[in-house]
Amino acid sequence: MDDAIENAVAFRKTLHAGQRPVRSVLSWELRRLVASRSTLVIAACTQLFFVLILLFKHSWSSNVETARGGTSVVSETLFMPGSSPRGMLHEVIFVTLLLFGMFLPFVAADGVARDFRQRVHELLMTTQIPSAAYVLGRYLATMLLGLLLSLELLFAVYGVDVALHLSVHGYPMPVLSTLLYIWALAVVPATVLVASLSFMLGTLWPKLANIMKLAVLLGWIGIFIYGQSLTNSAWSTLYMHWDPTSYPMDVAWSIRVDPNAPPSPAQLFRLPPLHAFVLPHIGLVLIGFSLAAMAAFGFRRFRDVVA
Repeated sequence: MDDAIENAVAFRKTLHAGQRPVRSVLSWELRRLVASRSTLVIAACTQLFFVLILLFKHSWSSNVETARGGTSVVSETLFMPGSSPRGMLHEVIFVTLLLFGMFLPFVAADGVARDFRQRVHELLMTTQIPSAAYVLGRYLATMLLGLLLSLELLFAVYGVDVALHLSVHGYPMPVLSTLLYIWALAVVPATVLVASLSFMLGTLWPKLANIMKLAVLLGWIGIFIYGQSLTNSAWSTLYMHWDPTSYPMDVAWSIRVDPNAPPSPAQLFRLPPLHAFVLPHIGLVLIGFSLAAMAAFGFRRFRDVVA
């Protein structure tokens, strides 16, 4: 508690001296995150967790359509390494992103709520900094932390696949450009949306921050389960492109092989067309930024004072 008060006092001095309030809040919060031991622990544990889970599950048996006639489908079960384009899609979305989205609320919701928990909120609110600048500075720091953790996901997938390529015979070398495309299309929008929603809920209802974290966690799991239960319909086609878990992106297309030609790795494991997801996922990012704006302009410094 003494450390929290000391940091809050130093924070007040920084805010009073700062010429640009959003940048002052952001720079202070980034220095605090870098100096905090918990930030380093979270980063190290996140990286280790991703590496271990990818070492545990890095290849699959995929059912591949080899013929289709009428209502009957002939399929063949083939080995799919995680470093193939389609394998990386599965690694990123089903193995890592699903779990990443489950713990991200616990990192993002405390951007402002931490001050209430440490009982230094009133001390910080005695500064002349605008409420919106205070919240936006904290939000930018929270978002940078979330994106940094998402980069650890990227590094873990690529690093494990390269290590397996060097140590396991027949395991192909991952293509970095393909992995970057999948990460940018699936992980970045989900990170922005989940972190923004968690931050907004924690900012507007700071005393209920723990409940808000649990609500976002359950919502993330519920969306993932709901995406699996959809059948082919106009609604499901629309929903699948906006699903922040990107589960439909991973399973929407089955792999089809010409039965008159011998299957090749290029046929079997090429990345399915994902261009239909680009605009909806840009929309998810914009929704995330809108939630941050709601947090900034809906924030109240004190219960009985409108800021």
